[in-house]
Amino acid sequence: MCRSMLQYEDGPNTTSDDTRTVALHVLAYAAFQRSHPFRSTSYQSSHPSTYRDSISIILKNILVIIVLPAAIFRILFLPHRWKQIGAAVTNFQKYMQEQVLEEQALMAQGKQGSGTLISNLVRASEEQGTGHGKPRFKPLSDEEILGNIFVFNFAGHDTTAIALAYSVLLLVAHPKVQVWITEEL
Repeated sequence: MCRSMLQYEDGPNTTSDDTRTVALHVLAYAAFQRSHPFRSTSYQSSHPSTYRDSISIILKNILVIIVLPAAIFRILFLPHRWKQIGAAVTNFQKYMQEQVLEEQALMAQGKQGSGTLISNLVRASEEQGTGHGKPRFKPLSDEEILGNIFVFNFAGHDTTAIALAYSVLLLVAHPKVQVWITEEL
């Protein structure tokens, strides 16, 4: 990811934009153990093609998505931006559902799972549903798992991006700490 970031010539030019992008990559790897190119691919087409592009569009337009019904984004004569928002929501849901199904299949085969956030939620749900032959707790439904994943992405993204931006600003304000960190790296 670092090499991709350094080669990104047309990239964001603010600390806030850069840290939001880095936060997206950190979350993508933590949740799915998958890396994505630093540069977005959504600039090439009207449909976001990766988790990173989809969640980026969703996070930038969260208020519109919350206020308007999902059917609005499927209207043919909408502006390009709104169609892109609708495609991002659809792609994000499909991506998450595929991840949940993959983890459920691994667990059904008796395999360990990937160790990601999704894997842990699916495993916890499966374990909650059974206990010594009788149900202990109501297991999480797939919709609840997807909802939890979205909340982790939404809350984790902003928290991580803000912490990174603040850290960079503190480093700029304290050159001696920059030197110390450079020596440690």
